[in-house]
Amino acid sequence: MLSKSIRYKKIGKVALFPALFGINEPILFGAPIILNPVMFIPHVFGGAIIGTLPMFFMHWGWLKKPVFDPPYVGVFLEGFLTNGDWRTILVCALQLVLAIAIYWPFFKIMEREELSQESEKTNKAIEDIVADEDLDILAGLELDF
Repeated sequence: MLSKSIRYKKIGKVALFPALFGINEPILFGAPIILNPVMFIPHVFGGAIIGTLPMFFMHWGWLKKPVFDPPYVGVFLEGFLTNGDWRTILVCALQLVLAIAIYWPFFKIMEREELSQESEKTNKAIEDIVADEDLDILAGLELDF
């Protein structure tokens, strides 16, 4: 939603509410994250880093082990309901901050490419409105109005 690109801003607005409940397909396929070479590193390695963080906290005894995983109830609430430990909400917030830190530089690269494509499309659209041949024809008519 904070992107300078029109396309990514629209995707962010559409995907915000579903993402809060663990439905990430609008971002994965709309941005696109899947099959995008720029986003390969954060998608594969970032997911591994973010996903193993709670495992280490459970191993060290800082978090209770999960009892069950309630689907689609919201990110922070889902974290709390898995084990009833309030510290899980803090770990979810830490995971969110880590995800932003990992994805941000790669997203900026992807956004820069999208902005250049958008400016090329805009320039081409302006050129396509009036062709050079049409301008020559209009100049040759010598209209006085």
